[in-house]
Amino acid sequence: MELKALRRLGWTVSAMAREFGLSRTTIYKELASDGMRRYGPRPSPMALNEAQAVHVERRLVVCPGIRGTDLHAELRSAYGYEGSYPAFERQLRWLRPAVVRDPEIRFETAPGIQTQGDWAHMGLWPLGDRMVELYAMVAILGFSRAPAIRFATDLTRPTSLRALVRCFDDLGGVTREALTDRDPAFCIGATRDGSAILAPDWVDLCAQLGVVPRACRPYRAKTKGKVERMVRELKESFIPWLSGQLLPPSPSLDTYDQLAQSRCEC
Repeated sequence: MELKALRRLGWTVSAMAREFGLSRTTIYKELASDGMRRYGPRPSPMALNEAQAVHVERRLVVCPGIRGTDLHAELRSAYGYEGSYPAFERQLRWLRPAVVRDPEIRFETAPGIQTQGDWAHMGLWPLGDRMVELYAMVAILGFSRAPAIRFATDLTRPTSLRALVRCFDDLGGVTREALTDRDPAFCIGATRDGSAILAPDWVDLCAQLGVVPRACRPYRAKTKGKVERMVRELKESFIPWLSGQLLPPSPSLDTYDQLAQSRCEC
């Protein structure tokens, strides 16, 4: 615009070239153009190809909450994507807006003090020759955050206690106390002052194991925030990962237990 305005004011091509530090050829091209100069798209060597883009879109449809790091790992291992995670994240941002979460307040315990346990609903999964609702007992050490996961098809008290004991075995032993929520498998009610009435079977089992059973306060999910964080990790990362695995024709609970153990060891 400035070049054309100065030309109308009588400036010569040589004068404009000296003024703007441009060649005379560039000045002639700009004066002869009908509009402003437009630049073509910049090359993007790390852009997703068609197969990679289709995989990302398919995974986002099946698992909208899948993590970008998991998607990036899948692309690198199965589709030969060579771009870094920041390069991939810039493209993923256009497909799924980032979710901003408030930071959690961490409550720390010393080694050997506390294990937190809770159930996680996994949804419908193949078991044998049919589809069933699967549940995962998640236990996590309060100090090291070491997790253990065991699967079941019901939430009854015997199943809950058996699954938690197996988690203790996976973790290498018991801690001084075990913290759970007020699930009916562990609590049968509450006193007038709000204290939990623990199930006798749960109390007897803890006495045999040498563990002090504790129940978090009602409506205080963050009291056991470490296991809650692991449950969220299970739903946001493990379930999307599991949905991409090749399961045997008739998977069993042991199949899911082994997959969970291999995932926890990664």
